[in-house]
Amino acid sequence: MLSAIPQSQMLSPSSSAMVIDIGAPPSLSSTKVDPMTEATIGLHADGHAQEGLQLVNRMQSIGLDHDIALPMIAVMGSQSSGKSSLIQGIVGFPLPKADSLCTRCPIECRLARSDGAWQCQVILRMLTDEAGKQRGSPVSYSFGDMITSKDLIEERIFRAQLALLNPKEDFNEFLTCAITGELSFESTFSTNIICLEISGRDEPDLTFVDLPGIIQNVGRDGNPDDISLVEKLVVSYIERDNCFILLTIPCETDFATQGAHTLARRYDPEGKRTVGVLTKPDRIPKGTEKKWLDYVRGEKDSLVCGWYAVKQPDSESLRLGTTWAQARFYEDNFFTEKPWAELYPPWRRHLGTKNLVAKLCELLAELVHKRIPELSNELTSVLDTTSADLLKLPKLPSGDSVSQIHELVGQFRRDVVDHLGKIGGDGLLQAIKLDRTNFKQELRSAAPAFRPWNSSLTKPPAVVQPTFVFDSDDVRVPVGAERGPVIFLDEVVGKMSEFATRGLPDDYSPDIAKSYIRTCTALWRQPTIRLVNAVHNTLSRNIESLVNKTFEHYEYGGFKSEVLHIVGAHLKTCKDRAIEQVEALLRYEQKVHTENAGFYREYLDKFLTHYKAQRAPADGRPALHHLQKSPYNKSSTEKATSDFQASINLVMTHLNKIGVPMSDPTTLAKLLPPDSDATALMVMAQASAFFEDVVHVVAYRRFVDYVLIAVEDELVAGLERGISEALAQGFRFSDANVVERCQALLQESPNIAELRDSLLKKQKRLLDAREQLSLYWDITSS
Repeated sequence: MLSAIPQSQMLSPSSSAMVIDIGAPPSLSSTKVDPMTEATIGLHADGHAQEGLQLVNRMQSIGLDHDIALPMIAVMGSQSSGKSSLIQGIVGFPLPKADSLCTRCPIECRLARSDGAWQCQVILRMLTDEAGKQRGSPVSYSFGDMITSKDLIEERIFRAQLALLNPKEDFNEFLTCAITGELSFESTFSTNIICLEISGRDEPDLTFVDLPGIIQNVGRDGNPDDISLVEKLVVSYIERDNCFILLTIPCETDFATQGAHTLARRYDPEGKRTVGVLTKPDRIPKGTEKKWLDYVRGEKDSLVCGWYAVKQPDSESLRLGTTWAQARFYEDNFFTEKPWAELYPPWRRHLGTKNLVAKLCELLAELVHKRIPELSNELTSVLDTTSADLLKLPKLPSGDSVSQIHELVGQFRRDVVDHLGKIGGDGLLQAIKLDRTNFKQELRSAAPAFRPWNSSLTKPPAVVQPTFVFDSDDVRVPVGAERGPVIFLDEVVGKMSEFATRGLPDDYSPDIAKSYIRTCTALWRQPTIRLVNAVHNTLSRNIESLVNKTFEHYEYGGFKSEVLHIVGAHLKTCKDRAIEQVEALLRYEQKVHTENAGFYREYLDKFLTHYKAQRAPADGRPALHHLQKSPYNKSSTEKATSDFQASINLVMTHLNKIGVPMSDPTTLAKLLPPDSDATALMVMAQASAFFEDVVHVVAYRRFVDYVLIAVEDELVAGLERGISEALAQGFRFSDANVVERCQALLQESPNIAELRDSLLKKQKRLLDAREQLSLYWDITSS
């Protein structure tokens, strides 16, 4: 399609000597504009309205409409609806009409009255990149030099459209290349925009965008996806509340078949922001004129802004040299004839391009007047959000990467201290407190559960929980619950044979009891280590979350991963130290010792009696069992509930009289003959008494406290205490290659760089727009 022009033949982009093969498609109009007779609409707003329209033009030039909805007019219609001819009549120069290159991208026309000569700058406004991906911020490029002759603009627009439809090519190549043969495109349509910034003494203050024509079908060789693509593009404009829809309907077709009208009604169902334009009125079939006049009179498909009719010169007239001034003259004459001349004067103001443009200027001025006061607040809001988004991004990698990492590490250490303070009150320590009850319950459950009968007993008696065991406020032992490993009488007897000595009989029973005590306290290790791991895991999750949040934008170069690795290793060291501390506490608990003989003997007697009473039914001696179950009547007025109880009361009364104190019926068990397994029962009582006497219950609670202190000091406080040193050692700031390593770690990802660039451009657009708005208020208030 394209071939480069030899260097010797290349002229400036504004030259008319570009190589275009007129004989091959696409053909461009050869219309010349007569500078002596050329004319545009020549309507301008006055005073504040003109300033407002020019303000919107400047803001659109800045690109603000990408961030904030600005007032605009979108010209839409079905293909061949006369839309391009209407736009030509407004701007006063021809647009490309090659069959293979109709309007395939939005063309934004920004017309502004100025005191200088007519001029036009063509700008490519890129909303998407070469791959079709949406840009964070639009990018604008001047497409060639400023044009000062209307003869050159048609070709420039043609070339600009070729550039947009071939996004992977350098757009500058399309300014000077030869155009020969059949046209081919990478894309059939583009959302990128051709902007025409036009100014001159006779230009109206008006801005509008020409949209591709609505497609009904694409033919045999077309792409069916183009139908929805174009509709989506058009909808992206007309769905905005600040957009007036300029709807073109040709009089030569059936109104009902116009897809553009259906689309406009969908997004403006009440017709409040649609201006209807009837084109090609000279092609109305004879006898059907009234149908079209009814639209102008508002009697059919009424619109708030009304319907207008325009008459533009055909291509042949332009080819033969009809000027735009002559075209307006012929249009005025056309509407002086029947049936248009028969309209009442109010409706005659809806005829002709001049009247249409006047209405558009009026509507746009009103919309601008309404919109401008809102812009200040919106600008401030969007600017604040944009500035906040910029602050969330990491700092740009500086020349001193080592100092930057020092700063980041220092701030992170302070964040860790602050975070530990917060989770210490509500999170981590609260979790430890909740686990503490379970932890204590697990330790209490390690106490042995002795059964004073053989394991082979077919009908063992019911287990009775001692009523005298110590229960702390936060650890209650349910009645009948198993409280540790179950050990039967025959197992104890078997262990006694292992500990037999040549000494006195039964003098080895304390050693057997100690072995049971050590075995049970060894069970404390598993829940203790589990508690340490639970706290470590909770801390690890919290710190990992903090690192991910703090350094979410420092992943590309590996800085975040490095921090996670260093802090994770430091936390592992803290956990190992905590385990060393609790292991020492566990070793101390293996040293079976008590210094409170009184409490120990008291519980020894109670457990011995309890086990004797539990063993009685299995041993065939029911007296002890009955003693265990019988209540002692403390009041002499209470009547015995059975003969057995009455007898027990009588025996206790007489024993007390002869000087043998009896305060509890179970103490009568001491008077019974000795049990053959008394030594084994003594072992059970010794081990149980050790776990239950007040001193060792307090010691066990102290063990719990010491474990929690060790966890808090080595894990929680240890993490905070050593994190600075761990980070310094981990980043190896003293190494010779520290600068290169730090630079590599702080490499910024392309996505972050792109996002920052987009936000900075957006911030600049917003600041420029705010300055323009400030100037506007200064001008209009003076």
